[in-house]
Amino acid sequence: MEIRYSQSRRLHASQEGERPDIVDLFSQLYLASNGDLSQALEWLRWVAEQYGLTSENRTFEDILDELEGKGLISRDKGEFHLTPMGDRTVRDSVYDRVFQGLGKSLRGGHGVAQPGRGGERLPESRAYRYGDDPEEVDFGGTYRNYLHRRLGSPGNPQEEMSEGDLRGEGIQEEDFLLYEREGQYNCSTVLMIDISHSMILYGEDRITPAKIVAMSLVEYIRRHFPRDTIDVVTFGDEATEIPAREIPHISVGPYHTNTCDGLRVAQALLRRRRNPNKQIFMVTDGKPSAIFHKGSLYRNSFGLDPLVLSQTFAEARNCRKSKIRVCTFMIARDAYLIEFVEKFTRLCEGKAFYTGLDNLGDFIFVDYAANRRRRVR
Repeated sequence: MEIRYSQSRRLHASQEGERPDIVDLFSQLYLASNGDLSQALEWLRWVAEQYGLTSENRTFEDILDELEGKGLISRDKGEFHLTPMGDRTVRDSVYDRVFQGLGKSLRGGHGVAQPGRGGERLPESRAYRYGDDPEEVDFGGTYRNYLHRRLGSPGNPQEEMSEGDLRGEGIQEEDFLLYEREGQYNCSTVLMIDISHSMILYGEDRITPAKIVAMSLVEYIRRHFPRDTIDVVTFGDEATEIPAREIPHISVGPYHTNTCDGLRVAQALLRRRRNPNKQIFMVTDGKPSAIFHKGSLYRNSFGLDPLVLSQTFAEARNCRKSKIRVCTFMIARDAYLIEFVEKFTRLCEGKAFYTGLDNLGDFIFVDYAANRRRRVR
C-alpha cells in the first residue's frame, strides 16, 4: 500500500532540522490501516527508517515510548493497544488537519435569511412584542423613540419642553425596540460512504481521505451544532449503518455499488429525526452497479444497467417527495458517470459536486454550512 504521508512536506521537515509531528503521522497511518494498530505501527517504523526519523540517538523504540508517554498507546504483555486518549487524539489530529485549510468562516454558527432567536445579534432592531426577551432591548434606540415621541422629530419639533416635562412621563411600551438575532435551523445529516472495490482501484486510496472528512464532519457538528444529528452509512453490496466511532475501521471490500440500498437506509434514519432540515451527503466514485431484486442481490458492473438505474432513480424521487436534500460528491469525472449524476440530481432536486481527494472537505463543509441557513418546506 502506498503511504500518502510521503507526499506531505512535514516528512521533509526533518531535512531542514525540524522534526515532523509524530502524533500527526501516527494518526494518518492509523486511519490508513483501518484501525489496525499493529499495521499502523509497522508502517510507522518503515516511514521512520525511510525518512531519517530514527538515528543512533533516537531509535524506533524511543518513538514508541513517546507515543506511550503521551498516553496514545499502552503495552500489555508485549502487545500495544490504542488508549481512549489515543482515540481522541486521532480524531483531534484529523479535525485540525482538515480545518487548517477551511478558514474561520465555518467555526461559528450559520444563520437563516429571516431573523429569529438563538443566533448572533444583528444591528437591526424592531418594535417590542409581548413576550419578548428583555435582554434584547436596544436601549439607545428605545430612548431615541422616547425623545422623538415627546419632542417630535428633528424636522418637526413640538413645543419646547422643560426637563421637568420630560420627567413627567416615562418610557412607554410603544417606545421599546429590541435587537434582532439570526435565526438558526437544526439539521439532520446522513453521510453515505462508498466502500466498493473501486475506492482503492488502480492503486489510488480514496477511502482514507473520505474517512478523514467523515470524522471531521462528525467532530465539527458535535463541537458547534450539538442539536444537529449525524448518522453514517456505508454502502457496497448492501448498506449498513455504523456508529460514528467506527469510522476509522471502515474498509473497502470486493463489493459492487448498491447506491439504491444506501439511499433507502439513509431515508429510514432521517424519518426518525425531527429537525426541519434533512439531507444526505453521498461520497462515491462510481456508478450504481447493484440492487436487491426479487429477494436477491442483482449485480452488473458493465455500463449503466437500466434495472439498477430505475430503482436508484426511484429512490431519488422518494428523497425529493420527503423533502430530503441529496448532495452527491463524485470523486471522478468519467463522462458516463457525469451523465448518471446529472439525471440523478435532477430527479432528487439536489446538488452534485465533482471533486478530487484534496478538496473533498472544502466542498462538504461549505455546503453543510450553507444548508443550515435554509428551511426545507
